[in-house]
Amino acid sequence: MKLRDVVDLEAQLALDEGQDEASLRSRDRDLYLAMSPAPEPDDALLSTWLEALRDRFSAPRLGERVSTAQRILGYGLALSGLAMGWGTAEVLLHFEQGGAPVNVGYYLLVLVFGQLATLLLLGLGLALRGLWGKLPLVGDVTRVLRFLSNRLQRYLRDEHPLENQRAEVELAALRRVRTRLTLYQDVERYLLLSHSQLFALAFNVGALVSCMRLILLSDLAFSWSTSVASLAATEVHRLCSIMSAPFAWLAPDAVPSRALIEHTQYFRLEGRFAGAAPGTRGDAQLAGEWWRFLVACTLTYGLLPRLVTFSLFWRKFRRAERAAPLDSPAVQRVLIRMRTPALSTRARELTAQAAEPAHALESAAQAQGGGTALLLYRDIPTEHSVLERAVQEQLGLAVQSVQHAGGLDVQADAARCRALGAASSSVTVVAEAWEAPDKSLRHLLAALRKELGPRRALRVVLIGEAHARGFLAPAAEDVRVYRDRLTLLDDPYLEVETLPATRDLAEQAEEREP
Repeated sequence: MKLRDVVDLEAQLALDEGQDEASLRSRDRDLYLAMSPAPEPDDALLSTWLEALRDRFSAPRLGERVSTAQRILGYGLALSGLAMGWGTAEVLLHFEQGGAPVNVGYYLLVLVFGQLATLLLLGLGLALRGLWGKLPLVGDVTRVLRFLSNRLQRYLRDEHPLENQRAEVELAALRRVRTRLTLYQDVERYLLLSHSQLFALAFNVGALVSCMRLILLSDLAFSWSTSVASLAATEVHRLCSIMSAPFAWLAPDAVPSRALIEHTQYFRLEGRFAGAAPGTRGDAQLAGEWWRFLVACTLTYGLLPRLVTFSLFWRKFRRAERAAPLDSPAVQRVLIRMRTPALSTRARELTAQAAEPAHALESAAQAQGGGTALLLYRDIPTEHSVLERAVQEQLGLAVQSVQHAGGLDVQADAARCRALGAASSSVTVVAEAWEAPDKSLRHLLAALRKELGPRRALRVVLIGEAHARGFLAPAAEDVRVYRDRLTLLDDPYLEVETLPATRDLAEQAEEREP
């Protein structure tokens, strides 16, 4: 999958959320049957599905706009890098007739040592990115920004009561986007890094082009100066020899000679080079020989490292793009809707129409296989056998054990989470939807995720009002609130399911309706 497909996939998942499951099932199954033949790998099937959605429904198209914006951003960064590199070289190599020569030290400080310092910081940042949040300054800034963000969200809810519901919906959508972005951290990271190295690469190209223009079309005089008496020509020659080591074998003329260094030391007080004949400033032709060394250093320590880092990050971006995770519950539901034949009870009518044979629709939970440990949140009075049967019939999961959590004993809940993480293939938390998800539930889910690992199945199954012999179906608004609030956990592998009302309570509810 390419970036365009990843963006469109997430956009379509957001559009499908909360829609009627039967209509989504019919749409995706029809698209699947229209493929001839349907691709087997998940990524190829999803790409074909997205292309079919674009052709038949003109949606989604966000990926095209994002890809175009990325290309435009790349062009803009390249052009701005060229311009800034050109301008920097123009400033550093500025030389007027009769003025002071170009200072080699300034050029090396900016275009060589400055770039080496940024490369070192880049390497440290990548190596220590897991520790940035724990550093005193960076961690404090992060916590301050998080605090301000939370205060802003609270302000939007409290100060605009008429728009409270709209603000909640928008904030929940933002949290969902942030949660889904955790699946594509490598894609985002290496895309940004490759853009930054594209800018640096263009910067060096612009600097070299400007440098060569001035060297070929004007006469530049170079020099070096210092106020430190111990920094003699011998020390400068040793430093230049060390810097020339990577390219000395290929371009020996680019290594400054001892004579060049001795005769280009410049004294501003006297306005002359060292060893200049009386009445002259020095040998102009000799003073211009520094250009080979400067160009070679810019190529070796500026352009080539940036070319390597750009190529490396671009390859990592492409690899991360191809390895985008497709095992999250939301994506698996799409694959199951396409691959599972639709259930029909009108066999005789549809036989003549070459309809599909009747098969039970496989759920996302059932496709992942295995059993589950049932964790009842707080006081759910329904008999365990009823819950086990409902989970088995609706989700296709065999219940391995039934336990309770969410009481006042926090230590017992923590121990139970550790035990479930060690012994269970997945955990299903059953909660009554009418009771809003509070911090206690979120802390329990976070503890379970810590013990289960980042990708093991963790589900929240919602039911309505519960009784000893069964339960009602959850209200749609309660389910929406649950899904919105649980996005605070930033867990893309946390799945929220619902169970329909048990048969006897459903019949009683129908009898009470006028």
